[in-house]
Amino acid sequence: MRLLVSLYMWSAWLLAGLVGIPILLAMMVLCSRRTAYEGIRTWIRVSLAISFIKVRWTGIDKLDTQRPYILMGNHINLLDPFIWCLAIPVPFVGVEKKENFKIPFYGWLMSRWGNIGIDRKDLEQAKRDLERAGELIRRDNLWIALMPEGTRTRDGKLAAFKKGGFHLALGTGAPIVPITMNGAYDIQARGGFWARPGTIDLIFGEPIDPANYGPERLDDLIRDVRAAIVGPYTGPKSELDRTDVPTLVTP
Repeated sequence: MRLLVSLYMWSAWLLAGLVGIPILLAMMVLCSRRTAYEGIRTWIRVSLAISFIKVRWTGIDKLDTQRPYILMGNHINLLDPFIWCLAIPVPFVGVEKKENFKIPFYGWLMSRWGNIGIDRKDLEQAKRDLERAGELIRRDNLWIALMPEGTRTRDGKLAAFKKGGFHLALGTGAPIVPITMNGAYDIQARGGFWARPGTIDLIFGEPIDPANYGPERLDDLIRDVRAAIVGPYTGPKSELDRTDVPTLVTP
């Protein structure tokens, strides 16, 4: 039974991609960004419905759609940004590793949408990529989404946070919105074939203003954002999340 369920889930996602992505690409060319975004959200609703995945969310109403934010959350799998779309009422772009743009279908869609690729192998280029994201925030009051772990979890635990997104917040003044996602790891884990229906819960925390920290308190900012994400998380906790040791970060 487990094999049949997994085969059905992957078949449903493949079918949704083959049918939906060409339509979405056409909408991105022919329609306004808002219309294209609503088309993406509709496609996601249908894709999740046929794979029997339910998404619930709370806390999004505390955000002001007229101001920019940097959205940060735990990273489970490639479905994460699509799941977020259901709850987030305004179009946003993602910051992700450049390797993702080589993934068939996904890479084409994200490139056309305007997501920003980060070259993790070249620190100077990565800084320039983040500067581009900062320009978009300042110019367009844009919402930017990124996963501070930098990669998907392998065991359900949150990895150490990278500092790039926090430098971006300090440089632009955009508040950080911590997002906790529960349930996605049980549906499909990184690198695994097994998949099953289930429920995903998104919890949007209170925005954290980087102006209350400043560059000299960068580690404190990272610690507080991590705590806001980990607090409601129902998955396994990392050694990094023990309350009796300092939160570790990576460059």
